[in-house]
Amino acid sequence: VANPSTWHADWLVAFGPDVRHLASSSMRSTKRWHSSASEMAVSGAAGSDLRVAEGTQLVVLFSGLLTNAQELMPGATQDDAAGIVLRSVQKHGVDAFARLRGPFAAIAWNRHDGTLLVARDQVGFEPLFYARSAAGWLFSPSPDVLAAQPGVSSDPDAVALSEWICGWFPAVEDTT
Repeated sequence: VANPSTWHADWLVAFGPDVRHLASSSMRSTKRWHSSASEMAVSGAAGSDLRVAEGTQLVVLFSGLLTNAQELMPGATQDDAAGIVLRSVQKHGVDAFARLRGPFAAIAWNRHDGTLLVARDQVGFEPLFYARSAAGWLFSPSPDVLAAQPGVSSDPDAVALSEWICGWFPAVEDTT
C-alpha cells in the first residue's frame, strides 16, 4: 500500500435492490454495478486503498494488505490484490478467503446469482463494520460512516455495552 494513512479512509459499500441513496452530496465518487435483482455501489473510495477487480461474473473490492500476494500470484504487487482475490474466488469459491493472509477486508459480489461474500482477516486487524438499512446492507471500515446513513441507528447497543463493561465478550457481530 503506497500510503498507509489511507488504509482506513471513509469508504462505504452498499448492496441491495436500490442503493441510489448513495448519491447524496456527503458521499464522493460513487461507482455502481447492477444486476437484474440488485445493485452494489461504493462511495468515498477516492484516496483510499480500496481496490476493485471486475470479471464477467464477479466484482471484488479489497482493502488492506495481502501479505501472501507473491505466493498466490508470482510477481504480484499490492495493486494486484483485488485481482488475486477475484481469481481465487472464481477458482475456490468461499474457500478462497481462507487462503488470504494479512490485514484485509474483501467483498465479492456474483452479479449472476446475487451472492455477496464478505470477509476480513482471521485476526480482525482490518476493520469492517456492517449495518442493515431499508435499502440493503452497508459496509465500511468506519462505524461513523455507517451511522450517518439513512435508516441506520447511531444509538448504542445497551446489551453489548453492558457486556463489555462487565468484562464479558459480546457476540462477535455486535458493536457497542
